[in-house]
Amino acid sequence: MVGRAYLRGLPCALRLWPVALLLFLANLAAGLCVGALGWHWLDVAFDGSAATQTLLTHLELDVVVDLVVHHGESLRILLATAAVVALAFVAVGAWGDSAVAVSVTEETGLTESLRRTPSLLPAYLGLAGLTLVLQGASVAAGLVLSRSAVRWTAGSSAAMTYYAAVASGVVVAAALVFGLTTVHDHARIRLAADGSGAIGAFIWSLRFVGRHVAATLSLALLLLVTGVAVWGAYQVFAGWIPVTSRAGLLLSLVWGEALLFVRMLVRVWGFAATRDLQRRMTY
Repeated sequence: MVGRAYLRGLPCALRLWPVALLLFLANLAAGLCVGALGWHWLDVAFDGSAATQTLLTHLELDVVVDLVVHHGESLRILLATAAVVALAFVAVGAWGDSAVAVSVTEETGLTESLRRTPSLLPAYLGLAGLTLVLQGASVAAGLVLSRSAVRWTAGSSAAMTYYAAVASGVVVAAALVFGLTTVHDHARIRLAADGSGAIGAFIWSLRFVGRHVAATLSLALLLLVTGVAVWGAYQVFAGWIPVTSRAGLLLSLVWGEALLFVRMLVRVWGFAATRDLQRRMTY
């Protein structure tokens, strides 16, 4: 059943390629805004000096120290602006979630998805915020567990005991974050299907995942492996592209944007597969 839902999600994603294209354009625009902001600030702070070019290629510690010491005020302004941009990214992500969820749930086109998106956006923002808070709490719990385990095993003479103690918290935190992400994925679909609020959709999804732990986590793992495989394929081919010439640099940029579009397509694929699994498990 999990494999069938996973495979059925791909044709649905391909049919909804306009939605993936819209997500691609939205993320591209947001990324360009962030890049332009950072470049403009560096150019102003360094007055067009060679240090600007240095930070474009790699992080130089001396240049970073110079930024903090001599341009601290403008750096704080940049960081504040970056925080606002980060919130904008969250809003764009929630907007994209609502558009994709409506598309795969109602199997409708881009126009209908965009029509319903404004009314669903507050709930999706609330759902994203709730999930981030719970994931942050999970990471904090894992950190506390690691420190406690290290103190409990401080008297052990085995060298691996310390690493095992630290790993215990990391494993717990990773498991909790993965489980919450899976619940969040199903809550996004539920939200579009019945129009319930963020908390109601999250509670329903928590119960759904709890009843079908093996199926839901297996599908989430399959989708995660798919995303990693796409990234790995990109890295392999990117390594063959020479960036020492203008043509190579242009090809590298095009290849990077191709990866972004494929990632958006995989994102739609994940929504479609999740929705298919919910239908099979619910009805």
